[in-house]
Amino acid sequence: MSRAALSAVTLLLGAASASTGVAAQDLLYRYRPVEVQALARYGEQPYWRVLATCAGMHGALVNQYEAQARPAGGSAARARALAFMGSALRQAQADRGLDRSGALDLVTPAVNEGRVLGSALLQRRTNGYTAEQLVDVMCTQVSERHARATRGR
Repeated sequence: MSRAALSAVTLLLGAASASTGVAAQDLLYRYRPVEVQALARYGEQPYWRVLATCAGMHGALVNQYEAQARPAGGSAARARALAFMGSALRQAQADRGLDRSGALDLVTPAVNEGRVLGSALLQRRTNGYTAEQLVDVMCTQVSERHARATRGR
């Protein structure tokens, strides 16, 4: 991916990740340089927030697929969005001791930010990668790291 494309994605992600409150008990996502560079902005952010952002980005994909009359893509993106939302809610409940309603209140702003971010990304093409591919790679890396971080908990 070109430096200009990475800079654009990083700026978009930075704007979405700037307003996170972190509690001492939150399980944090720790960025590693082998991951997509755009995820660096989420380093030291609560997993629930990053997962909720991925849910929102996949929600933006659903909207795009529906607008393009691509039901198979919309169905797959919806399933991914729901999976990320479920993971975000469970992690928020575990971290903050919240019931489902409280967790939903906590993660909703990050989902909404993810939708805005996803919509902005979908208007770009980044050095041969489609926005769909970028969202998928970024969120898959987050999901895999989260699964490893919570294994045995």
